Amino acid sequence: MDSQKISLYRVKMDDLSVEFKEKIATVLSQTDWVTINHLSHPKTRQKLILSRGLLRLLLSHYLRIKPKVIKLAINPWGKLYLPNHALQFNLTHSGCYLVFALSEGYSVGVDVEQIRPLQCPHRLTQRYGTPTEQTHWQTLAPPAQQRYFFELWVAKEAYAKALGTGLTGTLGQFSGLETWDRTEIAPPGGWPAQLWRFTVADDYVGAVCWGITPGADASTPVQTQSVDHFPPGFH
Repeated sequence: MDSQKISLYRVKMDDLSVEFKEKIATVLSQTDWVTINHLSHPKTRQKLILSRGLLRLLLSHYLRIKPKVIKLAINPWGKLYLPNHALQFNLTHSGCYLVFALSEGYSVGVDVEQIRPLQCPHRLTQRYGTPTEQTHWQTLAPPAQQRYFFELWVAKEAYAKALGTGLTGTLGQFSGLETWDRTEIAPPGGWPAQLWRFTVADDYVGAVCWGITPGADASTPVQTQSVDHFPPGFH
């Protein structure tokens, strides 16, 4: 994999065939099934089967090993990773979309959200937004307020996922995210990361963040590549 590229893979779950969904379950490990079997809601179980199975297929494509034998670990904050490997990844889902982000040598986080009505959006904005973001939110019409809140949320969530340690109590400490073309993100004195926003459909917003990990070569600017499908042969 190109060490200077962040690759995004978008999958619309509704487009996957029944046969493919059945096949995907065969690449899961015993550890995957332990996690899945603890879930009681059928739709939640199915989403985890698809996301974990597709992740294994995607990693298998890059690592050139069978998907079922790939060793995945979870850090104390719940982030999946590959032990002793430079390949970094993250995944997210909302509505009918799954999005995977991969990078080599950079910590990466991705988030996507389907825009939807919120209960008490002003309270959420006050809780998670900076004073500047709150002021800008108040100038918008209600439909635009919903989209703006999710634009802020996915950027901060992607940063938290790239960092891998969560952001409890610091989501309201960012600055400058009220502008769509913002390309850098970090709370005051925090870990610096790059930000790129994207969409998967008209009523969705997404963001991917990445930052330097120890030993990474950051001498060349990173390019972001968005791919609307998996590598050949995945279906």
